[in-house]
Amino acid sequence: MNVWIEVALLLLGVSYSQGCGNRPFSARVVNGENASPHSWPWQISLRVNGRHICGGSLIDNQYVLTAAHCVDRNPRPSGYTVVVGRSMQNILACAAYNILSLY
Repeated sequence: MNVWIEVALLLLGVSYSQGCGNRPFSARVVNGENASPHSWPWQISLRVNGRHICGGSLIDNQYVLTAAHCVDRNPRPSGYTVVVGRSMQNILACAAYNILSLY
């Protein structure tokens, strides 16, 4: 029960933080629109063995909020790497990759 109270207080504190999370008015990522590099500085990449497994949000200078299913297989924090402040530099196209075949 105490965990739920702590989570509620954490979320309440995050919602009142000033400045963080305020995106530029004209920048958005909706329906496939491009975002300018570094326009979403609180977004992180959660990685295991160098591979992206989930996204998350930087909620303080040392805390990340991500979905529980992202960390349920490996409860050790040392098994994860958090990447902050990087933009994709290269897009590699592969002729054998077809998104429609996945569904």
